[in-house]
Amino acid sequence: AHGTFLAGTAIIGNIIKPTNLSGSFTWQNTILDMPNISASLAGGLVSAVFKMSSGEQPLFSTSVAAHDISLARLAADAGFNPEGTEGQVSGTFTLTGSPGTESTYKGTARLECSKARMLPIDPIRQLGDMFQIKELQVLELGAAHADLTIANGKISVDDITLATDNVIMDAKGFSSFDGNLNLKARFHVSDDLHRKTGRILGKKF
Repeated sequence: AHGTFLAGTAIIGNIIKPTNLSGSFTWQNTILDMPNISASLAGGLVSAVFKMSSGEQPLFSTSVAAHDISLARLAADAGFNPEGTEGQVSGTFTLTGSPGTESTYKGTARLECSKARMLPIDPIRQLGDMFQIKELQVLELGAAHADLTIANGKISVDDITLATDNVIMDAKGFSSFDGNLNLKARFHVSDDLHRKTGRILGKKF
């Protein structure tokens, strides 16, 4: 069998909500091949490849590339408050394994943000209000990226970095498919910002 498909809207994991999902497919013996999936997502574009074998040991593989996804719209679609969030995210994602068996999943993901702007967590924002430091009230990110590895039923957060001119946060650790997260993070500030805050942002912060 072979043909094309089109879905006006879709929901993946109750979080990702692509529209205009389309592509072509072939089904031969036990193999389903979808070589040119495309969709719109939060103002950006997504392209993907998906292949699955449904034999005695079912296997799937997929690769996804996303470009110029709006952070604010993505947050709103996922049910989060998008207030103060701006910017775009692009990235790539690969995954292979046996459908429904998370312990067999293997893959990688890389996400990068451009022109990103977001509200920091409350303690940092409160310090910004106290000392009238705009950079701590709203984070204007010059660099923001995340690298993930998927294996052995876990998502390894190899690196997450959010950086402004005077503030850097980096983190690494693990996440599980049920949403549990265990990260070790560091918060770095420049000497200039350290002085402006009366050296509160030191070892005890």
